[in-house]
Amino acid sequence: MAVIKRIVILANSIKNSGRCVAGKELVFNRGSWEVGNWVRIVATEEGAEVPVPLMFAQFGRQPNLLETIDIPLESHVPLADQPENWLLVRNAKWTNRGTLPPNKLQRLLDYPLKLWGVQTRSVPEGFVQNMAEPASLYFIEPELLDPVRVWLEDGVNEEGHKNRCCRRICLRYRRTFHEFNVTDPVLLETCFPIMPKRGDPILSVPIPSNGPVYVCISLTPVFRGKHYKIAAGFVLPKDSTAE
Repeated sequence: MAVIKRIVILANSIKNSGRCVAGKELVFNRGSWEVGNWVRIVATEEGAEVPVPLMFAQFGRQPNLLETIDIPLESHVPLADQPENWLLVRNAKWTNRGTLPPNKLQRLLDYPLKLWGVQTRSVPEGFVQNMAEPASLYFIEPELLDPVRVWLEDGVNEEGHKNRCCRRICLRYRRTFHEFNVTDPVLLETCFPIMPKRGDPILSVPIPSNGPVYVCISLTPVFRGKHYKIAAGFVLPKDSTAE
């Protein structure tokens, strides 16, 4: 039976030809809203991405990060390494409930002891299901963010497609550095719309922020026996004290 979940959008990241849309549920309890569980919206039980035209049909655009949206969902369809997946009701209407103010961001944060193992940018298949608390999504405030590195190369990326452009970032969390592929389309367009040519030096592009940066990080579906770490959404509040 379909349910409507109110979700704060924390990721609308590039996945194949569509988007990986995920956020945290807001649950009304005893007269106030509380932060609930993660919800990753998928188009099929196998975890397919949300089509971009479907989102444009709802609002005439894609959802922005921190927008709060009521979304009808068919059922919980967890995968072993992506336990947060919920199946989208294809033809149902989404309702925009406004944008979460920046001063509420701290309530959304996760505080994992580790970001899926050690510093490597991937973990083996089956890693999540063997965690004490299985999770393939976190929303964190890193201690430090390196600039995004951008370059072109030949090869195949983690989703099995020709990897024409590499975009990676290192972040430090609990005094440990981790490397992530960057898949936030807004950050990509804002920071480096002009891609380097093959053979050009690696570009180093800083994150444009004078204050705290919050990052939604995720694991990809398995590819050749591994799940890769991705930085799926960057929240750069201009004024963390705004109402």
